[in-house]
Amino acid sequence: MTREFIARLEKAEQEAWSDVYAAAPGGLRQRFGLRAESIGAAFLLLLERVDHSDFNRVLGLGVHEPATESAVDRMLEVYRSAGIHHFLVHLTPNAQPPEVREWLSARGLVRKRAWAKVWRPAGTTPQITTDLRIFETNASHAMRAAQAVCAGFTMPETLAPWMAALVGRPHWRHFSAWDGDAAVAGGSLFLDGKTAWLGIASTRTSHRNRGAQGALMARRIQAAIAAGCDLIVTEGAEELPEKPNPSYHNMVRAGFRPAYLRENWGPGS
Repeated sequence: MTREFIARLEKAEQEAWSDVYAAAPGGLRQRFGLRAESIGAAFLLLLERVDHSDFNRVLGLGVHEPATESAVDRMLEVYRSAGIHHFLVHLTPNAQPPEVREWLSARGLVRKRAWAKVWRPAGTTPQITTDLRIFETNASHAMRAAQAVCAGFTMPETLAPWMAALVGRPHWRHFSAWDGDAAVAGGSLFLDGKTAWLGIASTRTSHRNRGAQGALMARRIQAAIAAGCDLIVTEGAEELPEKPNPSYHNMVRAGFRPAYLRENWGPGS
């Protein structure tokens, strides 16, 4: 796995989350302490009022340029000042310098369950079916789809306008699953040049194990191929014998292959 390829995979996710945070309505930004900032070439996400590691993360540390101890200190200070106890610092296998792991450990962080970074070429679209209706989310039902995504992430429903604000933004496509007139799941696609990133996907607890995410993944892959992308990338929690990950199984069924395990460092319990 070359450094250039890893940088391409990481860049797509970083660009996507940068735009997610840029899309946040001003009122929610203030109410929830929502912001993102670049620290060197790394990118920090902060959601002060929701202590959830999906929305409090550092991406790209040591990927695009070597990390520094001062950058690590700045990142940790942001989270600790905000009272965030559940945050993650992602590290790719080639993160530079190698001492960055020692810096994190010396500051009280420990390795958590890794995330598997996976990719697939354009190729053919997987055929994955569900009894739910799958279609592209537009402005008329963006809020209902956003409420389903928030519920799946156990996020406050008051953050739904943030997710809904992504619908219609350049580079994005969004799809949702419906049971009758009820939105039950959603998933998004971000187009970064020839690279497509799949993310922001979740399903209401009441409708899990009905194939929603597999079908949503297939539709997003189809859209990425139609948009001319030659590389499609996503990520999910590492598959462990004691902790199977259904999302990872969906990725494999959809033709994704492992790129690498990305270390996650966070505060010790």
